[in-house]
Amino acid sequence: MINRVVRAAGPVEVHVIPPHRPSKYPLTARLPRLVRRTHRGRAPLSARRTAIGWALSVLAPLVVTALLLPARGSLGLAGALLCTLLTVVLAAVVGGLGPAALATVTGFLAADFLYTRPYYSLRVDRLIDLVGLFVFAVVGVTVGLLVDSLARRALQVTRAQVEAESLARLVADVLAAGAMASADLVDALRRTFDLEGVALLRQTDSGWESEAAAGLSPPETPEDAPFTAAVAGGRILALAGGRLSAEDARLLRAFTSRLRIDQGTWQLEHIGGDHEDQHEHSQDGEAAL
Repeated sequence: MINRVVRAAGPVEVHVIPPHRPSKYPLTARLPRLVRRTHRGRAPLSARRTAIGWALSVLAPLVVTALLLPARGSLGLAGALLCTLLTVVLAAVVGGLGPAALATVTGFLAADFLYTRPYYSLRVDRLIDLVGLFVFAVVGVTVGLLVDSLARRALQVTRAQVEAESLARLVADVLAAGAMASADLVDALRRTFDLEGVALLRQTDSGWESEAAAGLSPPETPEDAPFTAAVAGGRILALAGGRLSAEDARLLRAFTSRLRIDQGTWQLEHIGGDHEDQHEHSQDGEAAL
């Protein structure tokens, strides 16, 4: 039918667009749950990086205040606190706000113990020293909050760029090959978004059947996954676990929508090509008769 319309159109350009059917499992319905699970869009830090940040928050202020102790007479409390503030920034860059707050507390106590009179005591005799310590605490927490926000934003931008490039390569593969193998698709999505499991599900008379799966714990039904999207052929792409952010959700929504259109177009072209081949074979048979 499609080929006959195209041939009859003559010089008129004809575009075949597959019909849009509303998904039984709409993607947008899953987004609120997804956003609540992702710490309000904050880019999460790795466990190793956070652990290093916690270690620095304790060790770095103690080491700095101890190394500056021979120059206590010339530096005074103000000089020691300024140098200790650098350890707060370092802890915030590496481990985030929590380690920065702990580094502030550690530096506060170490400076109080080593640089205020009476020395080697947490008691403070002079008001100016007490004011300096509390100003350091406020500045330390504020700087830690700002540095943590900037570091997470930079991480978020870098991660988004990597994910966008990976998705662009996936779309290019789909457009070039007509249809990507299901196993390659789910494995690529799992690696791109660091997910625990991805599955391409198809509903049968006996229930949901996994057509392709990747990861340690791929979902067995759409209800097991916090993120689902319908693709061509009535199949459901289900993603579980990992650190999906709201930006990741938008990227996946755009990718699955494009994938559904591309696969639908490829299927129509494939069916049209088969019909055209059959028509040519029938014409050859009639000519032979």
